[in-house]
Amino acid sequence: MPFVQSRTRPDWGHLDGYLARPAETRDLSVAFEALRPGKTLAFRLMANPTKRMSPQDQQDPDRKGGRRDNRYPILKTEDQVKWLIKRGSQSGFVIPAGVNARPDVALTSSPRLTGRQTGNRGNKITVDPVRYDGHLVVTDPEALVAALTAGIGPAKAYGCGLLSLAAARQGAAEP
Repeated sequence: MPFVQSRTRPDWGHLDGYLARPAETRDLSVAFEALRPGKTLAFRLMANPTKRMSPQDQQDPDRKGGRRDNRYPILKTEDQVKWLIKRGSQSGFVIPAGVNARPDVALTSSPRLTGRQTGNRGNKITVDPVRYDGHLVVTDPEALVAALTAGIGPAKAYGCGLLSLAAARQGAAEP
């Protein structure tokens, strides 16, 4: 089932006759208010982990002046986990240790997506999505709400950035 997250209540009226059933909506403010430091939650995040590199760092002979996109995919699993941990610290959560004292997160790569930027340049866009599933511990509820409403990382137009939360599964330890 498709899921749409919006800061404003969507108006589905113009889609009459196109939906198999009426769209369901849910106000998340009650869930946001329940977020407390130390609370453990299950999460899922589809993200595009990338890093920025200056042209000097890239040593790319194809770069001939001008500003070009300098965002590059992070492809190693270990580095993708580090990216999530860094983003988590900025977004009001930490990833607790799981089995073997490793971060409690599983990664699943998704097929590469490509497209073109809109506008006069039409530069090629490549997105390497990764799905993160695991547990997080809330450290800053306000920052987490901001991450839930604005998304995490780049490529939101390609379905990346959406963070979903649920009650922690049985056996997930509270810190």
